[in-house]
Amino acid sequence: MVRLGGTGPLQNGISAMDVMGGLVAGGGGNDDANTAIWDLTTGELTNLLRDGHSGRRITTVQFEEGGRTIVTGSHDRTLKMWDLRTGNAEWTLRGHTHGVWCFRWAGNQIVSGGWDKTIRLWDVTQLSLVKTLASTSGILSVAWNGGNRVVSGDSPEANIRVWDLQEGRCVRTIPGPREGRDRGVRCLQFDEMRLVSAGWDGFLRVFDFGMEFNERRLRRSPRDDMELDADDGDEDMDPFLFE
Repeated sequence: MVRLGGTGPLQNGISAMDVMGGLVAGGGGNDDANTAIWDLTTGELTNLLRDGHSGRRITTVQFEEGGRTIVTGSHDRTLKMWDLRTGNAEWTLRGHTHGVWCFRWAGNQIVSGGWDKTIRLWDVTQLSLVKTLASTSGILSVAWNGGNRVVSGDSPEANIRVWDLQEGRCVRTIPGPREGRDRGVRCLQFDEMRLVSAGWDGFLRVFDFGMEFNERRLRRSPRDDMELDADDGDEDMDPFLFE
């Protein structure tokens, strides 16, 4: 096992992470604005991007496809792209009026979400804001593969929403849990078959794509075993099985 962090540049915790090839990036938490890059094989610190976000927490990071650059988002309301060869910030995107919590980078565009209840589409070649989509809750997570549809997770409503970028509107809402204090969808991933979300309530929720979403929930039990909860859904749909 290679152990990274704990001491050194990110002593205040790691609040964001991404992996590409043999590298892992960690963004500093608790108002630590550093981003560190380590070699996964040796554990060596290869880059340290210092204080690029005015001393505010790094909430999200993503390597560019070639691994030569990285984008960071922060509570300072900005997104920054860094050249890992020089360690310098090459550009900054400004427009969110509260902290940036998430983004996804595909091709020459970025989709970001923030506590200002907006999803923003950016053109990184022009460094310009293309479109703003308004929600009713702070955006904690986005999933996007470069197509016309964006999926977002929010707080405190804890809804999952599907957005049409071309039309600039929400086309579907999956209601969040109706009870509980910890209400927020912090992580989202999807492929052609299913959507997976994770939230502050301690559940992983898996949805089958189809005429209706068929939901299954994974949660951590008091015995630290994984339990499977099946919500009542469409009886005509095949159950989603975890092996």
